[in-house]
Amino acid sequence: MKNILVIGGYGQVGTVICNTLSQIYPGKVIAAGRNFEKAKKFSLSMNGKVLPLKLDIYNLEASHEVFTHTQLVIMCLDQKDTNFVEMCIQNKVHYIDISPSYTILSKIESLHSKALELGTTLVLGVGLAPGLSNLMVKNLVNQVNKVNSTDTYLMLGIGEKHGNDGVEWLLNNINNNYSICENGQNKYVSSFTDAKYVELPKKYGKRVAYRFNLADQHILTKTLHLENISSRFFYDSDFTTKELAILKKLGTFKLLKYKFSLASH
Repeated sequence: MKNILVIGGYGQVGTVICNTLSQIYPGKVIAAGRNFEKAKKFSLSMNGKVLPLKLDIYNLEASHEVFTHTQLVIMCLDQKDTNFVEMCIQNKVHYIDISPSYTILSKIESLHSKALELGTTLVLGVGLAPGLSNLMVKNLVNQVNKVNSTDTYLMLGIGEKHGNDGVEWLLNNINNNYSICENGQNKYVSSFTDAKYVELPKKYGKRVAYRFNLADQHILTKTLHLENISSRFFYDSDFTTKELAILKKLGTFKLLKYKFSLASH
């Protein structure tokens, strides 16, 4: 087997992926990104079972040679375009994407025919949401006669560590409008609106969650042909969740432009 290239492999999610795969394929897993020092530091912490690589997915000329020794790419970053994915297809390198953003996933979907022609496999929506959430809904649909509506909820912990990409994506999408399917018709909704309560185990109790443009609702519409699907988001801190909703309602996020340091990529 050739190498497994994990883009963003020294980040919050990438380190978990690299660590797990290195137990099965030691010396074949590469943590890649623009910051070689971080990649090297992570490699040393793994006793060399994960190898470091400096790689900029937007500098395609410098990236071309890496495909010679690569069999699989796992993308842990939210990309701006599909150029890198197209290079994977051209070089017959299989590709997995864990992005929660349907904006980039839908663009990659359009490459299906090209990938099929060249024998390259593209696996999208691999993670918690989308990913596990989709499998849970599929399991539910297979066990009941008819599903009229489906709501998926994603809770994040305030005290948990989240990579720059994840935090930036969350804040940049909190003020967005997007299209969903409702009763077979497309409908535009806005992130962090349309509050809905969900009953959780005693530790959390009854909580409020708000619409968010998570990819699972779009994927489920296509794969299971469900007509009424919504994805909602909230933090484990009820106070923080409600404060964000209030700030959104007041228009605060229209005045701010979030741009975090991407040095870790």
